[in-house]
Amino acid sequence: MNATEQFLRQANGRSSRRLQDLLPQPRAFAKSCACALALLLPGSFVVVALLWLYRRCTLGAMRPRLARCSTVCKRSGALVLLVLAALASGCSVRNYAINSVGDALAASGSGFGSDDDPELVGAAAPFSLKLMESVLAESPNHRGLLLAATQGFVQYAYAYVELKADELEDTDLKAAHEQRERARRFYLRARNYGLHGLEVAVPGVTKALKTDPANAVSKAGSEDVGLLYWTGVAWAAAISLSKDDPFLVAELPAVEALVGRAFALDETFDRGGLHVFMINYEMSRAGLSAGAPARARKHFARAVDLTEGMHAAPYVAFAEAVCIAERNRAEFQRLLRGVLALDVAKKPEWRLVNLVMQRRARWLLGRIEKFFAD
Repeated sequence: MNATEQFLRQANGRSSRRLQDLLPQPRAFAKSCACALALLLPGSFVVVALLWLYRRCTLGAMRPRLARCSTVCKRSGALVLLVLAALASGCSVRNYAINSVGDALAASGSGFGSDDDPELVGAAAPFSLKLMESVLAESPNHRGLLLAATQGFVQYAYAYVELKADELEDTDLKAAHEQRERARRFYLRARNYGLHGLEVAVPGVTKALKTDPANAVSKAGSEDVGLLYWTGVAWAAAISLSKDDPFLVAELPAVEALVGRAFALDETFDRGGLHVFMINYEMSRAGLSAGAPARARKHFARAVDLTEGMHAAPYVAFAEAVCIAERNRAEFQRLLRGVLALDVAKKPEWRLVNLVMQRRARWLLGRIEKFFAD
């Protein structure tokens, strides 16, 4: 007789009360199970809780004379038995629950996109990001959540930290420096999550990116485009804020490899997101070539085409990266005024990012005399 059978026989021998006393209502049973899983109790507590629920809900059903017990309660008891069997065979209810939470979190980011209050989202985002990190601590190889964390930290760092630093620069240089350093740390954190996600699919890619970047990502497939893109963006953003760190700047070939591979696999990814990145990247490369503005303009045109002119990011990126470099004040003003005139309600899924870009456009227009001073 194994331990489980001995436990059940001993417990059954002590069960002499009426069925109504032994069994809770089905709703109460379901609520108890849901609470135990939702709270993600340590594994030992989940086992104890399930054993208790089993005793409460199933022991009476084992007796022939109680065959009239409700079908719902019988099924509830069977469910607990199955869970206990799964635990005994090595499956973890806790891990299953954690991964389910991870799946839900990974799919939740789109809910912010349609919000019409950037400040509200900015206040809520840190909680969401820390919740992701808490789940990743328990399920570190959850690729969907690693991608969500990478993307989330990049977007938060840019919209709510780096842009804030630019706005503070004229009035509080120290605070601006602190915000840029904070943004840099967020970008590096995002990069690390992205590399971890890629490592799950392509073991050894992190090390290979430092020695042979082009070949390091050659095995990445179409399912990895999101991680390739957001990891490259995070890395590039960190480098842009670390010009005094030659070791980090020296890692730029890894960025080129990541974004280049994403581009080769799906140049339409994120409805032009790759092309928006390339506008800035073409204009920021060391030893800027004469053809860089023309290449950036092609990326701009493609991004506008992919977004049907309804996304503000291509216009802001081009005005800031290309128009200022070419001293084209008229185009700078035309593009940014067009951004301010954009009806953010026409594309609800892009409402939040368009509002953030409109704020950036106002700030850029407010500094036009500095950008185009004679």
